[in-house]
Amino acid sequence: MSQLESMGVDRLRLWRRGVDAVRFDPARRSDTWRAAIAPGEVVVGYVGRLALEKQVADLAALHDLPGVRLVIVGDGPSRAALESALPGAVFLGHLSGDALAEAVASFDVFVHPGENETFGQTIQEALASGVPVVATGVGGPVDLVRSSVDGWLYRPGDLHEMRARVADLAGDESKRRAFAAAAREGVRGRTWEALCRELVDHYDDARMLRPLDDALLARAATRPTPRAAAPVEVSRWSRYVALGDSLTEGLCDTSRMPDGQYRGWADRLALLLAHAGSGGGELKYANLAVRSRRVRDLTSGQVARALALKPDLVSIFMGGNDLLGSSADPIRLAAELEASVRLLRASGIDVLLVTPFLPRRLSARLFARRFAEFASELRRIAAAHGAILLDLEAHPAIGEIDMWAADKVHLRSRGHRFLAYRAADALGMPDAEALGRLDAALHADDDLPVDGRWFTRDALPWVWRRLRGRTAGDGRIAKHDDYVVIRRADGVLSRRDAT
Repeated sequence: MSQLESMGVDRLRLWRRGVDAVRFDPARRSDTWRAAIAPGEVVVGYVGRLALEKQVADLAALHDLPGVRLVIVGDGPSRAALESALPGAVFLGHLSGDALAEAVASFDVFVHPGENETFGQTIQEALASGVPVVATGVGGPVDLVRSSVDGWLYRPGDLHEMRARVADLAGDESKRRAFAAAAREGVRGRTWEALCRELVDHYDDARMLRPLDDALLARAATRPTPRAAAPVEVSRWSRYVALGDSLTEGLCDTSRMPDGQYRGWADRLALLLAHAGSGGGELKYANLAVRSRRVRDLTSGQVARALALKPDLVSIFMGGNDLLGSSADPIRLAAELEASVRLLRASGIDVLLVTPFLPRRLSARLFARRFAEFASELRRIAAAHGAILLDLEAHPAIGEIDMWAADKVHLRSRGHRFLAYRAADALGMPDAEALGRLDAALHADDDLPVDGRWFTRDALPWVWRRLRGRTAGDGRIAKHDDYVVIRRADGVLSRRDAT
């Protein structure tokens, strides 16, 4: 998915590999089988091909664990050598069907030492059988084993840690039971039934979006070929104005800010532009965005104020509030927004257009068609007028729940950081992607924890305002109605009021 995203492929969905949770079930555990194979002992098992790349020989580190019997299921070119290297192990050869399911469910611990595993289906089968897993912490196992919940991941190549993790589970029956219960519960969403329902949902998304794309292609075929946007030089901008609503105002981005104040992706982008720009690293910046504003506010006020400031770069991130309305018309809204883009471009101003987006929640599907159609129109507008487009459908991570704040409608600091660096990348800033990853790592603790007060703190006030015909932005003015200067001095970014 990451590779495809880097190639510009959008609307990606991941269909994962499933497990047969009917065949592989804790109920298949057999006391008879255990009595025949390892009476009175803790059974530590491995299932897989017996070949050099599987690193089964690493299991020699477990040979003298007291009260433990190593059981190997599988066959392959290394079997003879392994039988010599692991004389205390029980080798059952190749098993399949119910015989394999019975063996796996009868293990106490499943161990998987291979460092070259791209997935690890036998790990899923062990988890479905209610067997805790000890596996190397690289490759496929990382996506399957929840370390300290249903098993342990150990440092690749560290056989002392592997032995310690197996000994920990082998010597603690209550922990094994807890891990076993978590293992079975953890695969409920990975059964073939669950994953096929998920696949059908993906096709439903495609079925909904396809007519929009067909309509976009049909419209494009009736128009002259749009002129391509000119190559972007990030250093040429010295005056940047941000237009929009609460997302551009920065609501819920409280990172390193006093109480009651917010940063936001546009503020962060301005800092990046100052750092990358010419003229001594100085940028004049205004943010005219106000919460609850709609496209009509863009055309009736924000654009006029922006033109008066004579910027060389304007960002427009608007339309989300309109699209959530009961009678929203994405085509009409886009046409209204296009008039603003045309006016700014006619004045020689570069325009960054940002497509609105939704959180990845079930309730958001009610509005998905509108948002997709509006985004398609913004793509057309950007191409027709030579605007720079930040198309967030190509960055599905923005919809992940951990990008969103406790109020469920605004981005938290993590989301604003993500958006700022995607905008910087769209503007041609060198190394924006790498800088974004570094920033995220350094400020992972910026977000406040999500609490359970959403209904009383966020939902009820919103309903009350709607009943009274009011919005959260009534009486508010933009936080930077005039330019402030953002300056990079001696490698440090600082800000002072413009004169």
